[in-house]
Amino acid sequence: MGDQLTQIFFKIPHGSTDFEKISFILCQKEESEKFRDEIYAKIGRNLRLRYKIFNLMKKLHNSDALLDTIQTHNKRVSWQLQRIYRARNLIVHKGGKLPYIDHLVENLHSYYHAIISLIKEIQSEYDNIDSLETVFKLIRIEYESHVKLLKSSKGENCSSDNFKMMLFCNPK
Repeated sequence: MGDQLTQIFFKIPHGSTDFEKISFILCQKEESEKFRDEIYAKIGRNLRLRYKIFNLMKKLHNSDALLDTIQTHNKRVSWQLQRIYRARNLIVHKGGKLPYIDHLVENLHSYYHAIISLIKEIQSEYDNIDSLETVFKLIRIEYESHVKLLKSSKGENCSSDNFKMMLFCNPK
């Protein structure tokens, strides 16, 4: 499947990396339909994967859907962090074991790796980063900038010209 996917990516004129090319396929409705159809043909009867591709396209195809996806994700992460903190308090103060602790630890581990990756990425872009506080402020600025862009683009569909700006807040 990897070689077949690479052949499809080779045909896509937009995006310089595989990640940008798959992003282009997922955020377009009309322009990338033929590429999605090729992927669907390669997937065959894997209905779950077909649905995931379709669902991602629904979540990424315009500024309103993107903004809603981001806000929903933030809400879920916030709830998960609250659950983790409550579980920590129960363990520390009552010494109890929770039946769902394994899932919380997995999520916490995932968040930890995501944060470390963000820190490394930002430190590679900026030479003068000297604290986590600065890293988190930069992330907050980029996040707020992206949300502001999506709000100002109310209802605008992703196109080959703007998909990088809409998805990554990056005009390149």
